[in-house]
Amino acid sequence: MDNTNTVSCKENQVFLSLVSRVVTQLYDVSGARQVMDKADKLQCSKDGEDAVKQAQQATLVLDDPFTKVLDAKQKADLDDRMNGKEKGNGLDLDLFLNPSADGKKTNSHIDLAVRDVLPGSPAALAGLKPGDKIEKLNGRPVSDFTVNEITALVASERFRVDASREGKSISAEIKQAELQTPKVLDRDLGDGVAYIRIRDFIAQDTDKAVEQAFRRNKGAKAFVLDLRNNPGGRVVDSLNIASMLVEHGKLAVAEERLPSSLSSPLFTTRQFSVSKESQIIESDTKEVTPRQFPYLLNGRPLIVLVNGNSASASELLTGALMAKPNILIAGEKTYGKGVGQTVSEKMTGGNGVNVTNIKFFAPNGLNAGDGHNKRAGFSTDIPLPKRLPTPSEPDSQIKDAKDMLKGLMKVRGRLGS
Repeated sequence: MDNTNTVSCKENQVFLSLVSRVVTQLYDVSGARQVMDKADKLQCSKDGEDAVKQAQQATLVLDDPFTKVLDAKQKADLDDRMNGKEKGNGLDLDLFLNPSADGKKTNSHIDLAVRDVLPGSPAALAGLKPGDKIEKLNGRPVSDFTVNEITALVASERFRVDASREGKSISAEIKQAELQTPKVLDRDLGDGVAYIRIRDFIAQDTDKAVEQAFRRNKGAKAFVLDLRNNPGGRVVDSLNIASMLVEHGKLAVAEERLPSSLSSPLFTTRQFSVSKESQIIESDTKEVTPRQFPYLLNGRPLIVLVNGNSASASELLTGALMAKPNILIAGEKTYGKGVGQTVSEKMTGGNGVNVTNIKFFAPNGLNAGDGHNKRAGFSTDIPLPKRLPTPSEPDSQIKDAKDMLKGLMKVRGRLGS
């Protein structure tokens, strides 16, 4: 950049406001100091047109992919998602790397099949169904792709699928579109077991939608709560849902950096718990308020399904439900993101900032990880290895969870409880 046309970025108010949000709120104070040191060295054009890009450069020194400066388009897209707008294709795939004869897992032994299709989604309208086996993507055999290439292609705007279903060939073009599918889905699995899936916690009122799902299935004797592939979202909704499923006890502990200077950073620790009548937040003071949501489980058994894509707020909920009466965690180890971000309002020029400012702990003191380099995740009470989806068994983990609940109900019946 021509130095005659530049000034220190710290003379630009847009740059300063964006960087200041990061520096004053970031949980990692040493990282905040690195951002400030980088900001001191950056030069912006005199007209300030590159202020947002330079602020983004300042945050790149962080070992934190979740703290971001957002330009106006990125901020608008995030706000749309938080207001319930969602774009996608509705296709949920399971991928298996099967060992070859020498025991190695290679691309030539990939199996790819449809586990679920969201109702009304582009994938559903294209005719794909759970259990379909994917043979080709864009005309190339699945074995031609790496796992990362398959993931990227399936998330792209448009691609072609060749699949098979019980000996019949199916070809379809899958395009992304705005999804109208509710974030909370429920259905009767039969034998007294109800199934409730939370796709994410991003939009407002996910907690209310979950309450309605439990009430729709009030006659059920047991529940499967599916948090697989749930990337997280609003913390308050996650905690509210936990309160519906826990009659009394601790739900979570949060350590949060309050807006403060680098010279005197301020932190607070809050403990969230519920009793039969109240919800309680304890920090320097104790705040007791009436329950916002009633206890809906009423002693009925619940299995929570998780996997390696259950992250953030879904891990917060998983942690809250661990080691609670009548609740089992099943499936696969969770992703490992036990940190949360504060999302700014629209700032000057429509820009915004996401800052990692909070760290969550389960009641037993465990943290799921930083979502990046240190991903511990939460282990399950009952590991449930998945099987390749087929038309007769599109989701083996749901079937196994239901079978376990049927066994639990039978034992309860024998014991008279």
